[in-house]
Amino acid sequence: MTYVEKTHRFGLLTPSSNTVQEPEFSAALPPSVSLHTGRVAYRDITPQEQMRCVLELESESRKLGDAEVDVIVFAATAPTLANGMGYDRELIKPMVAFMQASGFEVVNSEVAGYVASIELGRTGPQAAYALGRRADRPDADAIIMPGGNWPAMSMVEKLERELGKPVLANNAVSLWAGLRLLKRGDGIAGYGVLLREHLAR
Repeated sequence: MTYVEKTHRFGLLTPSSNTVQEPEFSAALPPSVSLHTGRVAYRDITPQEQMRCVLELESESRKLGDAEVDVIVFAATAPTLANGMGYDRELIKPMVAFMQASGFEVVNSEVAGYVASIELGRTGPQAAYALGRRADRPDADAIIMPGGNWPAMSMVEKLERELGKPVLANNAVSLWAGLRLLKRGDGIAGYGVLLREHLAR
């Protein structure tokens, strides 16, 4: 095995039930950037778990600090199914309202319909691809795919080619934000236009 000098340490805080972020981040990070992960307790998708998760952020960040990481990213979106089936449709309403209040027009929204985070992590990239295709509309300028345990990164490039517009997956955007903080301007191919062309400041 060839030794590659690590010039940066990338800290990732992820929910304890997440099975997607570490493999996706490891695959996409440049060889000179090492990944260091901390976990916050989050197994059952309930408001109580959500609050406990937030309370653990500081202590888990301090632990990552012991490894002298250069940046810490908490790559998790708000849980969408805290109250069981159908709750995702209720929670999507304020997310749409937030986008609209920020100056974006939301032309369509779709939900995955999973009840537990671990189930979402088992879906596979094809389910993310199908949802991305289903969400698209001719008048949409971009597709946004939130959810850190949603295995969408490997489908971003394919969706962008087929739909002719940017696709912003949660983990790709989180990587982009962290690498920009590290001032890493070298593009990363294979995960869409954001990581390929928009890392340079």
